Amino acid sequence: MRKRIKHLVMIAGLGFVLTSVVVALQPPPAQDAQAPPRDSPSAKEVFRKVCGACHEPEQATERRRSRDQWDEVIDKMITLGAKGTSEEFNTVLTYLVRQYGRVNVNTATASEIAEVLGLSAKEAEVIVKYRQDKGRFESFEALSKVPGVDVEKLEKSRDAISF
Repeated sequence: MRKRIKHLVMIAGLGFVLTSVVVALQPPPAQDAQAPPRDSPSAKEVFRKVCGACHEPEQATERRRSRDQWDEVIDKMITLGAKGTSEEFNTVLTYLVRQYGRVNVNTATASEIAEVLGLSAKEAEVIVKYRQDKGRFESFEALSKVPGVDVEKLEKSRDAISF
């Protein structure tokens, strides 16, 4: 009987150790891309730190670019010696796309439209569905007629929209 109890205790202990190892090896939960942790610097501060080490940050934002174009710019800057962590460069990319992005509403996905124009996912999906049903948008006026989309938000981001 003692052997059996000793055996059960060993199995329970081994189970505890294995569970602890599995939990320890799991990656931390992903943080919401919309809101940085409270103790982290803002995206703008990270942008100024990383980009401002080599040049005036405003120099990079003279014109709007698509996500792919901003990604290419960041890759080029890294090649030229820009210093930062992967997390910082991802933060800079997200900041640049949201603040200085450009999106073609005739080809972009709903998530790309929402990210650049500051629309809800639902509004962006409505734009894509409308485009699929009715065809390409020829102008801002045509885009602003999509039912269920906040025209004021579109107007605020007008210079970020291409056709």
